[in-house]
Amino acid sequence: MILASWHVARDWPAIAGEWADARGRTTRVLLFQNPDPPAEGAVPGIDFMSTRRAKELVEEYNLH
Repeated sequence: MILASWHVARDWPAIAGEWADARGRTTRVLLFQNPDPPAEGAVPGIDFMSTRRAKELVEEYNLH
């Protein structure tokens, strides 16, 4: 049991980081913390949306 727990838990930091990135951590950093975000491409998967428009939608729909 202890060996199985260790085997699962040893990779958890890397797996958790990848999961957080996939859930939007990188996008939130670009939109909320980066003082000079790129004009385009801040929202993965929605390449046509400008960063300015993404920030407008965040404010309009209270997406924090």
